[in-house]
Amino acid sequence: MELELKEYDKVLIGIGDDFNTKTDDSCKNSWEELIFIENHVDSNIIAAFNHLQTVLEDTDHFIVTTCNDDLIYRSNLDEKRIVTPCGGFRYLQCIDDCSHELLPYESAMYESHEQIVCPHCKKPVVFNRMPIDNYNEGGYMEQWQEYNKWLQSTINKKLLILELGVGMAYPSVIRFPFEKTAFYNQKSIMYRVHESLAFSTPELKERCVCVKANPVEFLNNL
Repeated sequence: MELELKEYDKVLIGIGDDFNTKTDDSCKNSWEELIFIENHVDSNIIAAFNHLQTVLEDTDHFIVTTCNDDLIYRSNLDEKRIVTPCGGFRYLQCIDDCSHELLPYESAMYESHEQIVCPHCKKPVVFNRMPIDNYNEGGYMEQWQEYNKWLQSTINKKLLILELGVGMAYPSVIRFPFEKTAFYNQKSIMYRVHESLAFSTPELKERCVCVKANPVEFLNNL
């Protein structure tokens, strides 16, 4: 399927859990999950992201993703146009979030991770990513504000909404807000790409194109 993105004033993209690295039962804690992801990087997903950047060139766009494996930051996509509300491996936080402080993660920390504790309460630290109790939202809030500012600029503009592999994990982040944006912006059109959940709400059926397909393959074929 060919999409002429440059025909639109704005392009809003949602990237869902289908792009997230799936871990196995060997990962009992966040440090083990990190090393698993490092050893199982999906080159097809990276290629899809890089192709997306080529397609998005010279467009006014923003990307929201529920993925928290940080693969998107290894691609050529512009970090200033991405927000990751479910966190990732870029920050550590106290397991109790006692001080609301985030610690930038450095790769050298991995070898000594068992000794890393919260500088305030001395309890263990974990990666600042969902799903954890006491999740500190501070890691993405500044970029979320940029996203909301950009979203306001789409009002009454010709808007393309491209939703890729967004299921029902954290629907309040992408799926429901994107439907709301499409509903209120009568100049918008939505493409919803998913292998099993590619369906529209009745209110959007005239402006929602539902594509039952693997979203990674769809993106690589744009």
